[in-house]
Amino acid sequence: MAAVRYSRRENLNNYWTVVDAVTGQPVVIDGVVMDMLLDEEAEELVERLNRNENEYGPFKRP
Repeated sequence: MAAVRYSRRENLNNYWTVVDAVTGQPVVIDGVVMDMLLDEEAEELVERLNRNENEYGPFKRP
């Protein structure tokens, strides 16, 4: 089974934050915190980040 590094956390206002399970911090992409996402957006981003992590590892990027 593939490792799951990224997950999502529901905010009080029914929006979601994508979180790095290793650091416990919200994910930041190109200087933007992955916060205030809709449920579907957060789920898709988590899936993509975990897929990328499993394919390339933590230090390699395509």
